[in-house]
Amino acid sequence: GKPPAGGNETPPPVRAWKDIESVKRYIDFPRPVLWVPVPAVTYAGNPALPWGMDLGFGLLGLAVSTLGNVNASALAAFYPRLLQPSVQLDLSIRVNPAVLTFGLYHSYYTGTGPDGNDAFTQATNSSVKVSLPLFALQGPRYSRSLSAWTGIEHTFFLSSAEPFTLPEALAGARAAEGEPGFRGYSAAFSADHNLDFSFGFSASLSAAQSSRDLSVPGFAAGMRGDVPLMLYTGDPAGIALAGVFSGTYRFLAPQLFMRWGIKASYIPFSLSRVYGHNAAPRGSTFRSTVSGNTFPVALLFAWDLQYTLAVLDLPLLFSLNIQHLGLGLHLETEAALSLESPSVFGSYVYPGLELNVYLGHSTFSLPLSFGLAFRINTRNPEFFDPERDISPYISMGFDTFLSGTRPAYYRGSGIR
Repeated sequence: GKPPAGGNETPPPVRAWKDIESVKRYIDFPRPVLWVPVPAVTYAGNPALPWGMDLGFGLLGLAVSTLGNVNASALAAFYPRLLQPSVQLDLSIRVNPAVLTFGLYHSYYTGTGPDGNDAFTQATNSSVKVSLPLFALQGPRYSRSLSAWTGIEHTFFLSSAEPFTLPEALAGARAAEGEPGFRGYSAAFSADHNLDFSFGFSASLSAAQSSRDLSVPGFAAGMRGDVPLMLYTGDPAGIALAGVFSGTYRFLAPQLFMRWGIKASYIPFSLSRVYGHNAAPRGSTFRSTVSGNTFPVALLFAWDLQYTLAVLDLPLLFSLNIQHLGLGLHLETEAALSLESPSVFGSYVYPGLELNVYLGHSTFSLPLSFGLAFRINTRNPEFFDPERDISPYISMGFDTFLSGTRPAYYRGSGIR
């Protein structure tokens, strides 16, 4: 019989790499996966709203590369009454086996200024960090990890006894004459710089998480140290340390979790003006009441209960949906230590409650917690003042005890 059609045709030659005229190298560039408008809140002494809140509008965006080597997140907001922005930018790049992270944060809030007095403060922080996973083991029932990191951080504080806008801050800088460096601001402002070398580690041991759970049974620990670099006149020497330990386990019912934890921070007397204790209770307007020059070690003890209310698929605006809904309760108390005296417990306890929501968009989920914290004077409970002793907070994450570990100047944005 005849050979099949095309049977006598010679197959095309195989092309070698050298025969290909142009080869484009793939760049793992992050691509936007989520952007959504969000409400924003800061605490800048607005007399018209509770807790001195100021409301604004913002935008949340996430970008992830295809291979997961580059991730970026952005949270930007603007407050019309204040004419002040709030910005939180993070970019992480995996350079195996390390991860390089860049951060930029800007906020405006009321709190303690560089001179130690209450003031309206504008803080801008930039950082570069390198983290190295020492080991990470993933099993069918448990996962374990340990990583170390180090980096450089710079923070610029601009404070005034009176509220000020961003244009006024820029005009104050231009109005200064004849003064070098950051001391060249007009008399209405006081300014200060912190340049720090920081280091630390984080460790975790956790069980496998069910898709119905908001919490993960296990343990988490972390430590960080900050050393001011003496590049600015008058910067003191020393080292500030902070640590945290937390444990989570199921309690009485499959949907109920109990968590306990402790935070500790050591700030020597020479650095008490530079750093604020991270062992501060939950609540955007609360600060540690046991820290100060008398007690360089501040402790915070916490006990939490968290319950999964429902697993949902509830549609919202902008293609968002609610996937999980939970409720949490917590109780915190403070203590202080010094080298010369025994421990001293604070006179306040901090109960609180929070709503936990998994906010979904496409294949991504964002854990958010909306909380309300109370401050009660155990020695004089009759002095309770709702305006002063109730404080709201928002946290990206369900473990709000662990997530509230940034220095005080980050908390002016209302997000821990």
